[in-house]
Amino acid sequence: MTKTIQEPALRPSPRPPRRRPSLGARVAVGFFAVLSLIVAAGAAYGFGFYKWANGQLNQIHKQALELPCRNGCNYLVLGSDSRAGLSKSQQNMFGSTSTVGGHRSDTIMLVHVDSTRKRAVVL
Repeated sequence: MTKTIQEPALRPSPRPPRRRPSLGARVAVGFFAVLSLIVAAGAAYGFGFYKWANGQLNQIHKQALELPCRNGCNYLVLGSDSRAGLSKSQQNMFGSTSTVGGHRSDTIMLVHVDSTRKRAVVL
């Protein structure tokens, strides 16, 4: 009977044991993952709200907006801070015509509509 010499199988060198991430690193990764989800959800909500609000706007047809000027028109829009029409509780909260006299403009806007009527600029 003949004996053969078998070479021992080469074993790969053992790897060093993997280090587990520390608790602080795991908490930081979890925090940033949750923060990323919140930002993504907020962006999706904001985009959805933008699309909804844009659909709620009324459009003025060109025929309804016949401007008499050729080089664009400027309009001055004033808002009045009147106390007329307030209920008693609102008058107590915001003041009444007896405590606050006269009218003041709380909003002033200058609107420029260009001659092509493709855009308006509001200051």
